[in-house]
Amino acid sequence: MSTAPKSAARSLSRGSCVYLATLLITIMLVSRSHAHRAHHTLTSVAWNSNTYAIEVIHRLHIQDAVRALQKRHATAHLSLQPVRNQALLALYVENHFSLSVENKTPATLDMVGVEFAGDEVLVYQELRLEDPPAEVSISCTLFQEVFDTQVNQVNVSIPGSVQTLMFDKTGALP
Repeated sequence: MSTAPKSAARSLSRGSCVYLATLLITIMLVSRSHAHRAHHTLTSVAWNSNTYAIEVIHRLHIQDAVRALQKRHATAHLSLQPVRNQALLALYVENHFSLSVENKTPATLDMVGVEFAGDEVLVYQELRLEDPPAEVSISCTLFQEVFDTQVNQVNVSIPGSVQTLMFDKTGALP
């Protein structure tokens, strides 16, 4: 009578092990399939009434920024730590983001700086104006020549208007 419970306990134990192993493998496969993050940037465009400037902050994944610069400059190894490469990134952003005030030609934004925050790099720009803008037009093609699935989100906050714009390889999304 004592052998039946032991064998039942053994088979239950083996069954539990197989079940747990299967569960662990499934979790690993699912987490691996979700490990690939989407290619996405976030840009904030906001009016600052204290400085009379439109402030622009681009939040970029460092890996994506490095890949874009590697492609643009045909180099296999690149780090954003050297100031020279941060300047290259700033120029890249200037060429792939434009802002027009009240349907005029794209404005020349002043580069304010570059800052690292975890796995992201922030690129700061600004445009000084005499008066708050009534409207702005934006184009954002960051990393779209590198990643087919790239989506750029631009949050705009100017007096009288708060909106979110989305851009992919085809242009502005509805």
